[in-house]
Amino acid sequence: MDEVTRQDPGPLEVGSAAVIRQPGLRRATWVVDELDPERTFVWYTAQPGLRLIATHRLSPTGTGTAVELEAEMHGVMSRLLWPAARRTVRDFLDQEAAALKVRCEQ
Repeated sequence: MDEVTRQDPGPLEVGSAAVIRQPGLRRATWVVDELDPERTFVWYTAQPGLRLIATHRLSPTGTGTAVELEAEMHGVMSRLLWPAARRTVRDFLDQEAAALKVRCEQ
């Protein structure tokens, strides 16, 4: 992610929004749809005929915390776009996980 700008103050909660800029993509507004503080949050961005959902899950391990990031696409446009976008989305999630690891280990 090149830029993340929260659209509301305070702690993350259901309904919180952020505008995200990623390389090669248009800015997108992501809205928190589900939240279990310190464990999971799910947010989405939508366009006509398309909804991209990203899940972020934290799980304690014996030596720290494991992070699981998932993405899924729904809507009539997903049949056309998901096959081409799947790899790019996975690459972005892998980059996000790697950056999070570096940040947490600092």
